[in-house]
Amino acid sequence: MKKIFWYMMALALIGCAFTACNDDEDKVQPVVLEVVQSDVDFAAAGGVGTIQIKSVESTVTATADQPWVTINNANAKAVNFTVAESGESLIRTATITIKAGTAVQAVSILQAPATMVMENQTITVDATGQAATTITYETSMTSDPVVTVPADATWLTVTAHAGELTFKGDLNYTGERETVVKVEQGWKPVEITVKQDMVQLLTFEVPEMNDRDAITVECVPTEYMAMTSGNWDVQSPNDWITVTKTDAGCTVEVAENNSGAVRTSTVNVLMDGKVLTTYTFKQKIYSYNFFLGDWTFSYDSGTTLKVTLRENVAGESYYLNGLYYNNVVIGYTIVNDVPTLTLHYQYMKQINDTTWIFLCPRDADQARYIYTAGYGFNIPYSMDENNQKLTFVDNGMWASNGYTMHGFAFYKFSGPQASSSTATGNSAKRYARIEHMTR
Repeated sequence: MKKIFWYMMALALIGCAFTACNDDEDKVQPVVLEVVQSDVDFAAAGGVGTIQIKSVESTVTATADQPWVTINNANAKAVNFTVAESGESLIRTATITIKAGTAVQAVSILQAPATMVMENQTITVDATGQAATTITYETSMTSDPVVTVPADATWLTVTAHAGELTFKGDLNYTGERETVVKVEQGWKPVEITVKQDMVQLLTFEVPEMNDRDAITVECVPTEYMAMTSGNWDVQSPNDWITVTKTDAGCTVEVAENNSGAVRTSTVNVLMDGKVLTTYTFKQKIYSYNFFLGDWTFSYDSGTTLKVTLRENVAGESYYLNGLYYNNVVIGYTIVNDVPTLTLHYQYMKQINDTTWIFLCPRDADQARYIYTAGYGFNIPYSMDENNQKLTFVDNGMWASNGYTMHGFAFYKFSGPQASSSTATGNSAKRYARIEHMTR
């Protein structure tokens, strides 16, 4: 009986032992450290991130292996951190290491590179300094791009903010200017060429080349002169130009050029003694008016004839008087910078209903009269103040057709069209072997 009892007790103890072991195995062990969810991808602008964790440890620490990641706080539920803005040209990575007791977890953080969408370009800013010039750009960053203006371009101000670059120059009255501004953000620096024209402080109409005659040029301050703070003046280094400053502007008087040569001088506009603008005055030793008046025809025989050039079309032609017929038309032109009078085959005067007079060039034998269109001669000036001479030369038609030009004569025709069929004979006066005109 006792044996059965102890046998049953032994079985009961064994059963209890097995039951205790199964309870220990089914019990859930507490988690020391587990990463539940985390922010790992960031744009170049950076931002705030969170790593959600589970841990039974009361003390949780977190560290980052890159200075651009800052750990804000860490506890058994989360690690909060901040990713700084990136100016790098490539993707960058960092690792946040979390420790809870002996447990360790590592989380990788990735950040996209910085980008800016804007191309190299050239712009022109307002010359008056009143209006700004703006261009736009796109960027992956929250900060503004870095703008570098050259140290010598003190006349230019550039700002960058919220997707806009704003350029503004000072009032420019010193001459056209240009500089290159560098804009940097991300991997692609951009260069902006900035140009600025100048405003005129004075209205000053200066001919490119002045005739021999004396002239007076007036200058008037523009609206931009009032925008300056300095004192302006106008000067010329040559005594044949007289500059007078007035309350209304200035007066520049250029004397007649009887120097015997083409001459050049400058008129300088100054601000506080510094030359801002230079105007160049060039003056010929001749003009249309210079040839007006009395001249002497000279023949190769030594014979002379007094003639007069008087105005026909101002600046274009003269009447040549003193010949058998007056009002012969002489053209005025410039050939290779030399003033040249031109005497062409032309209708001169209608005598009556049936007779017309033409000026006909003669060839060397003094017998042939050329009344074909285009034949004539040029009379260039000697360009010598002390030996004023107009010499008769071939206008190019004679030599090309085998003739030699040698003076002219008046010829009669029965109709307005000069031809062999309408020719009725020579006039009473011939002007052969004329060489030049002097005075």
